[in-house]
Amino acid sequence: MNKINILENWSEKKVVTVLLLVVVAIKVCLFCWGAFCFDFIVNKEDTWLSIWDRWDAYWYQMIANNGYSPIGLEPEKKAFMSHFPPFYPFLIRVLATILFLPTRNAAFLISFTLAIASSYLLYWLVMKDFQNRQTAILSVLFLNLYPTSYFTNAPYTEATFTFLTLLAFCLIRQQNFWAPGLLATATILTRYIGVNLLPAYLFVAWKNRHNLSYQHFLLLALPPVALLVELLINFYYFGSPFFVIREHENNPASIQTPSFPPIPLKEAITSLFTLVDNYCTNTLDQYFMMTLGWSSIFTLFALIVIIIGIYRKLPLDYSIYALSSVLFFSCFTWTISAPRFTFTLFPIFITLATIKNRIVVGLIMAVFFSMLLYFTRIFVNAGWAF
Repeated sequence: MNKINILENWSEKKVVTVLLLVVVAIKVCLFCWGAFCFDFIVNKEDTWLSIWDRWDAYWYQMIANNGYSPIGLEPEKKAFMSHFPPFYPFLIRVLATILFLPTRNAAFLISFTLAIASSYLLYWLVMKDFQNRQTAILSVLFLNLYPTSYFTNAPYTEATFTFLTLLAFCLIRQQNFWAPGLLATATILTRYIGVNLLPAYLFVAWKNRHNLSYQHFLLLALPPVALLVELLINFYYFGSPFFVIREHENNPASIQTPSFPPIPLKEAITSLFTLVDNYCTNTLDQYFMMTLGWSSIFTLFALIVIIIGIYRKLPLDYSIYALSSVLFFSCFTWTISAPRFTFTLFPIFITLATIKNRIVVGLIMAVFFSMLLYFTRIFVNAGWAF
């Protein structure tokens, strides 16, 4: 009896339980790999957990502890805090208060727990749409082996954002339309890129145009509330409702800046030409690779897979979400976090899971896992890794 037949004979509960245990094992292995790659002899103050507390994680915890007006913080650093929406720090603060945890531990717990929950939601969504257990299992594995999935081990927004997005689409599949509107509000307040749920929601409303109800109105009306909240935060704490836009333009530390006019994929394509030229001239530019090089590769890879998914007739609502997301963040300049942004585009993993050739699937997973270990090693050692 082959492995596929064995899976077919398992109960749904057993399949889900084993799959989620595999996901937990992947996360634990990453923690172990991070500790293995780090020199604790030289850095005696660090622990196996603290080495994951890097870059933006500091700001989320700062906001969770002190809000947007911490005492004694330099004006430039306070201004930089405007880059970080409030929902994830709010969750950290609530969980830390309820469980009497340090904010760092609460942030780790949120990321770890919601990464597992996201895996379950993705499995449920694929089973709902495709009724194919193998595709559902592979989708979850691709999600957790993706080269930037290590951010779900860290105090970052990736796990929260992915969970909220997947939960919204799961509820839409159950014909619940008002709750996804509320979830989109939370998603935008987690990361601004959450606005790309709106094109998908517009499609859902159009598809149900002959049977519209007040729930469809809430589906479209609630998400803009998040933008209003952001305007109020910017006005109250920073003196201008559009402060964060000017901050992105003027602060050299800003990781991305809106381009005018907005031209999708411009930077990704020009960076790809630079990458090819470096390869042809045998020029190894590690700085370029870890900023624009890998960003170009991940952005164009995501775009190609999304287009393939549309061609293979994946449900259009979440394909529209993924496509609009890529076109949105690729309009910015200095998009050095693009590889991280692509992780939340779950239709990528569903499309890859529909590949029938087992050798191709195995090769993709092997490449993903190798890159995951590579980028994790850089990240835990405090190097820039998106």
